[in-house]
Amino acid sequence: MKNIRIPLDRFDGGLNEVARPNILGQSEVQTCENYEIRQPGQLHRRTEPDTWDADLDTLLGTTFDTVLVMSEPYYPETLMTEMVGYSEFILFFFGENSGSYLLYAFYKKSTGWYADPITIDNVAYTPESDMWVTIGEDRVLFTDGINPAHYYLINYDGDAVSGKLGIPAPLNKASVTQISSWDAQDWEENADGTYMSVPGLFQCLYTAVTKDGEESNPSPLSETLDMQFFKLDAGNDARWINKVNISNLIVPDVSSDIMDKLKYFNIYYRVIRYSEGKAPVALQFGQQFEIIDKASTGLTTGNSYTLTVEVSPGEYASYENDVAPVARYAVQNAGVITLANVKKKIRFPWDFEYYCEIKLNNLDSKTYVDAVVKIRLYGTGAADPIDNFLINDFASTVLRRHQRIRMFDTDLTTPLSVVVDGWDLMSYDMDVFVKIPQLEAGASHSIYLCWTTEANEANYSYVPVVYQVAEYGRFIDAALWWAEQTVFTNEKVKNNYALVSSPIELMDLTTEIINHSNTEYNATLTNAAWYGTAAIAAVFSLGSTYIVGDKCLKMTNVSGLADFGDLGQTNLPSKGTIYFRLKYAGSDVTSSKTIFRLVFTGPHYCNLVINKNGANYYWAYYESTGASTTDFTTLIKAINTSGTGNYFIAFSWDETKISLFVWDHGVYMEAEEITKTIKTADFNNFQLGGVATTISNSYYDQAVFISNKYFSASNADDEITLKNIANFMPAMESMLGDDYSTYNNNITFEDSKLIELKEYKNMIVWSDINGVNFPDLYFKRVTEPINAIISAPSFLKYQYENTNIIFTRNTISRFILSGTPDGWRAQTESLVGEYKQVALLANKTLVKWKDTLFWLSESGAIMWSPDGLKLISKNRIEIEVDEDAIAFFSPIRNQYIVSDGGLSKTYSY
Repeated sequence: MKNIRIPLDRFDGGLNEVARPNILGQSEVQTCENYEIRQPGQLHRRTEPDTWDADLDTLLGTTFDTVLVMSEPYYPETLMTEMVGYSEFILFFFGENSGSYLLYAFYKKSTGWYADPITIDNVAYTPESDMWVTIGEDRVLFTDGINPAHYYLINYDGDAVSGKLGIPAPLNKASVTQISSWDAQDWEENADGTYMSVPGLFQCLYTAVTKDGEESNPSPLSETLDMQFFKLDAGNDARWINKVNISNLIVPDVSSDIMDKLKYFNIYYRVIRYSEGKAPVALQFGQQFEIIDKASTGLTTGNSYTLTVEVSPGEYASYENDVAPVARYAVQNAGVITLANVKKKIRFPWDFEYYCEIKLNNLDSKTYVDAVVKIRLYGTGAADPIDNFLINDFASTVLRRHQRIRMFDTDLTTPLSVVVDGWDLMSYDMDVFVKIPQLEAGASHSIYLCWTTEANEANYSYVPVVYQVAEYGRFIDAALWWAEQTVFTNEKVKNNYALVSSPIELMDLTTEIINHSNTEYNATLTNAAWYGTAAIAAVFSLGSTYIVGDKCLKMTNVSGLADFGDLGQTNLPSKGTIYFRLKYAGSDVTSSKTIFRLVFTGPHYCNLVINKNGANYYWAYYESTGASTTDFTTLIKAINTSGTGNYFIAFSWDETKISLFVWDHGVYMEAEEITKTIKTADFNNFQLGGVATTISNSYYDQAVFISNKYFSASNADDEITLKNIANFMPAMESMLGDDYSTYNNNITFEDSKLIELKEYKNMIVWSDINGVNFPDLYFKRVTEPINAIISAPSFLKYQYENTNIIFTRNTISRFILSGTPDGWRAQTESLVGEYKQVALLANKTLVKWKDTLFWLSESGAIMWSPDGLKLISKNRIEIEVDEDAIAFFSPIRNQYIVSDGGLSKTYSY
């Protein structure tokens, strides 16, 4: 074959590896190695790479063994003081040094280049970290597929700030202090005055809010504040809550720039009238307060406030303001941060290995406040265990590893108070009493058991020491740490049928005890006194030493009396129940004694008594008319007349029947029903004790009078309900949990789950404008895993100014930022498919330069400019399909440069 010499004077056609040599254009070449076109028509031989800055190169060599990622320059609006006059930009490098993976900010100062390590709490880079550095509008975003999205910026004061995106929920509960003395300023008794709420049970939570209005997720729910001090006039309220004091609110743990923006606490609260009402009550916005103390940590802070305003109906606390998830890619456009190819997991306040959802199915028509439920937890080794839950990980001879186990309410945030009532390592079970803030009527309520196994505890953090207390869910051993428990609380006003509810905790006047049901009928005292140094009411199932409350009522002699008057009743209700706790010294029972009496016009008395019948003592019902005494003869256990009598007593009637329940704490329980018609007409007084026949030095506590409810001693379900009442648990009709013969009734245990990240490779999530949270409903999905996301160049057609371009391997979509972020998920037009088959193969080849995008697809090298999309390698070169290829744009030479993953071949365009 004869060689032909062709004179060439231009090389505008560049390299063409595809065409046959005999049809090459006049300005094209078939082979062109180590040459490049720098000017039109001119080839220049490549030389060895130049070192841009030898000092930077040296510093990189001492900082890293291997540099893995280098960013574009970041030009902050405000320079750090040490940068002024030496550098206007910062470069970010990610790499490896001695097995550690590190992120640094590099910039020049007076002494030369400086490497500033970027360290963020709970952000740890690994060999799997695929770092993506995005220069945003007001910050630099870092996403690596391992850690939550985080950032770096120079603030207006010239300080470098880094942190994770998002405002976490505050960890502290708002503290409330139970009322121990009467303060008239807490209340409003003028019907025309302003007030906060009707009386009831107060619960609240709060959020941290920026000056721009961005809100964190809510704090844990507070403990319940008993504000059930009803004053009724003809059945209508005549007293209202004027104010409630809350304290120890805490700001979340955030970076300094977010902290600077935090300005307010939003308080959401509810007041639930009765402890056993019909419908659940939602938490609604009450008031906003300026943050006082941002510096304090721990359970005591300077943030104390007084609530005085009614709730705003319809403004509910939201749990959708999530912090940033783990993500592969990020972009900031029009003030909105969008994350792509994300990973999420269920979030609890602290780090655990496993969780188990426990569903409590309340079949009753009543909603219970601070409902105590007894649950048996079966561990590995039992017949039907909670998988991966080992009892001996948390108990041996005593409870242990309390910082590795918690139970949370349905909000995943509020740690539930727990008392442990023993465990059996041979049967692989543990019994716990759990307090539920609000157990909804006729509904399933989920709570969550979270734990970390001892075998894997080195891989997880634990509940901080400051939160290792009962109020924050520490498992309390009833036998050892009863004084610290927060599960069992005083009797509450259960419903509108409660005529008396007197836990005998509040006492200012020595002549009265408070009736929470209606303070118009407080009990006046005669030869009796409020006993402020001890209480006697105990949890029936646990025993007489497991006391609830601090105070009780003491009858000082045989004429001791607490008189509640007629309770606003003309007639005694045709059916009702009176129950209370009674304690006395047996040596003070030497003759018949009156426990309580119902007084009628006449006077006529219907009394519960201890009747001395010959040599024996019986519980008995006494009527003064005819001096009739009816002994409860089947209550065969001896009444204590030598040691100490300590009882839960319930007296119930229904026209022709009377039932008596007498239970000695942890020793025995007896009940008997007799046929007897109780007088109802012309009712005058309900009195604890009896004139001249009261047991001297006896103690009464937690007195309750419920109308319209009869408990029958011959009905097993009624007896079970009363056992719950004796245990300071809900008066449930369909038992939940322990029914005193079987466990876990109406409770479902879901499969335990490892708390791990779940991938959503095809998902994008976004913030509000200028926000750092990622609301739970702010997301969209595309059809394939996302390979990159980038803001559209401003000169592309079709008004792309506020558009992000989403690349998958086979598709290109536009995410249009039009309108407000809360509407984008529902708008079909916010996500528009653009191209197929020319999408992104190698994510590290995606480059934006001015008004043009470049990338490598399976079809070759692509350029997308205002003139449209063009396959610039078509019929020119054969690029290998290489997902590891990398590329960059050289503005000095106006070249898009692509190298294969092994850096053995490089093309420039």
